[in-house]
Amino acid sequence: MTVLVAEDETGVVGFMTVDKTGYIDLAFVRPDRIGTGVASEIYKRIEMASKESGQTRLFSNASELAKPFFEKHGWTVCRTQQVERHGAKMTNYRMEKRMA
Repeated sequence: MTVLVAEDETGVVGFMTVDKTGYIDLAFVRPDRIGTGVASEIYKRIEMASKESGQTRLFSNASELAKPFFEKHGWTVCRTQQVERHGAKMTNYRMEKRMA
């Protein structure tokens, strides 16, 4: 598992993880830094490292909030999923990006 962390003088502002299969499991940006490019910068580095290691695709189970971010970076929705966590049902999206 690779973890990339973005920090500034106030501490951690975001992070993202990717495993050796290309699965992005965790992606977080501190609420006061949403929309400032933190997630895009971390993602750009994840994608570059994945390409360098020979990955041909990245994939994730994206939340409603994360879906537009991934779409902006060229990802597509494979399917909409209904998942249950601790008795609560929610929608997420199986998404992927094929890389050349």
